[in-house]
Amino acid sequence: MISKKLVVTYALDDEGREIVTGALDGAADVVGLKDHPPEARAEILANADVLLARNTSKELDNNELGLLANASLL
Repeated sequence: MISKKLVVTYALDDEGREIVTGALDGAADVVGLKDHPPEARAEILANADVLLARNTSKELDNNELGLLANASLL
């Protein structure tokens, strides 16, 4: 099975990560954007299949939006 990558743009605490992971029930790998150094953001976003965001205007830079051409937004 090919796993999808869901990128979460806001900080997830342990409980939040458990909720998101549980809801997906193995349908996607959860990647917390805030869990990675700034220099990794472009690659993570470019490889995202799905983006889970609360407020993209605050959580993403304008130059990062073009990296999401192949991602679905939740």
